This record gives sequence, C-alpha cells and structure tokens, in this order.
Amino acid sequence: MIIKYTTLKEKVWRVVKAVPSSLTISDVASKASLPKYEVSRILSEERGLQNMRLGFEVDFRAAGILPISAISMKRLRRVPYMRSMRVLHMMGRRLYLYTSLLPENDEIIGEWLTNFEDDALVIRAFERVWWSPDSKATVYVNGEICGVLNSLKMEDTPPSIVKEKVIELDEADIAILRAKLRWPFASLREAERESRKYIGKRIPHQTLSRHFRKHVLKIWRGNRVRLYRDLSDTPYKILYLEGRDAVKLARALVQLPWFHTAYLDVDKALVSGQPPCSSILPLYRVVGELDVEVLEMVMEPSMAKVVPVGDLLKKLVKVRVGVREG
Repeated sequence: MIIKYTTLKEKVWRVVKAVPSSLTISDVASKASLPKYEVSRILSEERGLQNMRLGFEVDFRAAGILPISAISMKRLRRVPYMRSMRVLHMMGRRLYLYTSLLPENDEIIGEWLTNFEDDALVIRAFERVWWSPDSKATVYVNGEICGVLNSLKMEDTPPSIVKEKVIELDEADIAILRAKLRWPFASLREAERESRKYIGKRIPHQTLSRHFRKHVLKIWRGNRVRLYRDLSDTPYKILYLEGRDAVKLARALVQLPWFHTAYLDVDKALVSGQPPCSSILPLYRVVGELDVEVLEMVMEPSMAKVVPVGDLLKKLVKVRVGVREG
C-alpha cells in the first residue's frame, strides 16, 4: 500500500537524498549530479521554509551524554539539563513532554527522575534512529514522496544499554558543534568567528580543524532531513510504545517519511512525526499483530521552552583542554 506524504521537485529530492552522507555542499552537488550553485540555491530556499529541516546528527552517547524524555502530568518550571518542554493532548488529558541531555551518570539520572511522578513515562534514548530518504519504505513517484507500508522491515535488534565513551568533548568541539548543529554545512571559519562570543575566546582555525577530524567526525552520524506538512492539515503526533515488540515497531515506523525520530529504550520507545490520516488504519493493523501497546498523543504546535543544543552542550561539557587566545 502506497500513501502520499508530500510533494517535492525532482531536483530537490536529489538533494535530499544526497544530504545525509555529505559534509559539504560540494559533496551534495557531486552526489546529486547538480551544479554547486544550484544546490546552494536549493538549500538556501529550503532552509527558510517550514516544510523541511536539516540537522547535523551526533551520537551523544559516544560523548557520555544520554538523551532522555519523560511524559508527565506535572507542568514544571525547571528540569535539569532541559532541552525542551512540549504540551501534549491524549483523550482529553493534558500532558507534558520533557526532553533533556544528561551526563550518563546513574546518580545524575536518578536525581533527574525525582522531578516526576512515579507513573511518569520515561524513555532513555539508548539509541536514536530517524527517517532516511534511502529507506525501502520510502519512494519518490511523479513528484510525490510516498510511504510504502508493505515494505516495512521489522528488525528485532535491541539498543545497546552500555556503550563505550569515545571522546570527552572540550571547548573546541563545542565551538564546532554549535555551528554545525545550527546548520550542517556551516564552515569551520564560522565556528572560529563565533567562538569568541560563545566560548569566550577565539579558537584558531588550525585547532578547530584538528578537533573536527579527531573528535567531531568520530561521533557524527550523518545529516538528517525532516519533512513536514501543514500542521492544520496533519497534527504532529507522539507515539509511546511499550512491550516486547516496541523497539522493533519503532525501527520500522521511522522508515516511513512522515515519522521523524525514535528514542529506543528497553521494551519501549518514543516516536514522533506527522502520520497522514490515510496511514492510521493500515498502521494499526500492523500493530495488532505485534506484542506492543501504543499511546497516541497530539503535540501542540507551540513549544513552551526550547534550549539550543549548542548552549546545552556548553553547560554539559567539562572543559579539560585549554586553548590559547589567538
């Protein structure tokens, strides 16, 4: 069963397919077989639109940082290390989704959990997965990006609870990540120019280049493309999955272009996206064959609080390497 999701011009689709594995606009141009100036124009136009977002994605756990979320009935003014707070609705109930980036430390995580009631739904992102334009459940037909429900691949692979820490982020890494997390194709020159303002000192380009190669690239997982529809037509939804097949189902759902991200925990997961109405019944037929319970919530468009990831990382990082003023 093929379900239409959104419309994209053919050249834009070629760019979208090239973005995830590309570090530079030149890389995108080469993979999309388009002139660099045309790719720059397309990316510049799409950057300003509401229907597409690009992201530079890193493996936070490889840096000793655990993404974690809680769905609570309590509206809290402050939550430690908070990335965002969003308002959810489920069958007349008002809920709150809190997302944080925590140092992967049992004591800190335990303290964070004390902010919520005992029956709050907590999801630790031992692994994060997201939609890729190369997914077998995604096709591009006559200018339309579509999801193919009968092409979903069920992978029964649990996330790794224990993961080796690859690097200890320092201030040079944060300068790079701040620029890249804002725009995947930001240059190291941009990171250098902004380092004095945000880090408190100018970090030389040579230092940034070395840290990019030896640190940032080790935790880079590629760029992500998120495609959106008009929220008045397709509400943004959060799916909480729990049960033996929760992780399997979450991995399958993000193969569809309308599901953006999944947090994978042990026997539970959190999936976000904009499933079109025509996909709901076929999806629930699939769910009915699995050992999983699903709670479906609608997210309000406005966000009560969002902290830029670069700012949050700066607070998380314990600076161990001093960089001389340039």
